[in-house]
Amino acid sequence: MHNYTLLDKNNSFILTKKICISLNYEQIQFCNKQFELSRALWNLYKEYLDKRFKETGKLYHWMEFGVYLNNELRELPEYSYLKDIKQFIRNGIIKTLYTRYKMYKDYIFSKDKKTKRKIEVPKFKSKKKNELINYYYFQGNQDKVKNPDRYNLLLIRFTKSNTHINLPYLKEVELKEIGYLTEEDLPNIVESTLTYENYKFYVNLNIKYPKDYFINKYPRSGIYGMGIDVGIKNYMTIYDGNVITNIPNINKSKKIKRLFDRISKIQQGISNRLEIHKQELGLKYPDYRCFSNNITKLYQKVSKIWLKIRNIRNDYMKKMVNKIVRTKPFYITVEKLVVSDILETKNEDTKPYKKNLNKWTAYTGLGNLLSYLKWKCYINGIEVRVAYKEFKSSKECSNCHKKNDNLKLSDRTFHCKNCGITLDRDANAAINLFYTDKYGFYTTKENQDVIIR
Repeated sequence: MHNYTLLDKNNSFILTKKICISLNYEQIQFCNKQFELSRALWNLYKEYLDKRFKETGKLYHWMEFGVYLNNELRELPEYSYLKDIKQFIRNGIIKTLYTRYKMYKDYIFSKDKKTKRKIEVPKFKSKKKNELINYYYFQGNQDKVKNPDRYNLLLIRFTKSNTHINLPYLKEVELKEIGYLTEEDLPNIVESTLTYENYKFYVNLNIKYPKDYFINKYPRSGIYGMGIDVGIKNYMTIYDGNVITNIPNINKSKKIKRLFDRISKIQQGISNRLEIHKQELGLKYPDYRCFSNNITKLYQKVSKIWLKIRNIRNDYMKKMVNKIVRTKPFYITVEKLVVSDILETKNEDTKPYKKNLNKWTAYTGLGNLLSYLKWKCYINGIEVRVAYKEFKSSKECSNCHKKNDNLKLSDRTFHCKNCGITLDRDANAAINLFYTDKYGFYTTKENQDVIIR
């Protein structure tokens, strides 16, 4: 998985490379211990943040808390376990919690809460529910390359050709995916993270590259621009001035439906076994005491199937976006889409379809599609135009520009009473996006998506 981020200071890119690794028994035990200690540190720092925020309305800065933790808190007998947490891991945990709490504070004191995405306060990590901090941080190579003798054990480097690397605190680790990481990438590693997802360990390496490194010099085609409407029925509807192209949704393929059927059958088996164990233990609700080895294995199967579905979707999405970008149009116009608004809709017209609409909107991943499309266009020098939120591309006629406010979400065909034209709803929206002049420009500011009017 590759993620592009733009740094404002020196105008360079950060590429995140996510690589699956294989750990031995001792390394797994070390990671599990650090995850447990990280959860305890998370809950401890959250208590201090809550207390300071209620008393003064300000936050307890993570650097200030780190100094207090090193000088006083670790020496107390009840907090002696904090000595076992490694320095980089500790700093990464408290810094992450501080940034999340700061986002929550900014949301609370913001004046325009309706236009912003709702942000909740960070929660405690429960031990009974087995809520772990399934990641930890360690620094990159940029600061350590200058003094390799001092940071020899903490330096990320290849040990056996390109199949094994040395990671901080874990020493030698085997790479399950070979070829993603090269010798040229090692000196440019800014930050690293080890994560545990779907019963597998991954290492995320943030690698710094110059701006011109990713610019692909594809030749310009005869296509001047594109209007792209994303949706659930059709993944994308594209109009390039001549032809309307419909890209089908991958969720409706037989392969994905077969995987969903397997998940529903396994989950039914899990619920039946939990009900039996609950009755045997005399509990009102099933908790962690009801879990057996067989139930854990079934959960592992479900997580692996979900991982397979996610990989199929991401592969399909990237192939479609790369196919669009290779045509090298001068501009691409997309709509200002807020997925949370679609999920929280309570319109009476959409009430019979609300359950399935929310489910398939979340499964489709429209937000990831648009963000990946914007970044690929930015890298390849294609202008990205984002239509204003007030511009209703589906309800406006592409022929006479007369609005049809009575159009429901269940109406898949657009019919204009003024000029009599009839065409598909998504095709009408794509044509309107192609010709509209009500748009802003996509840019980057402080690693966030910003629309400039």
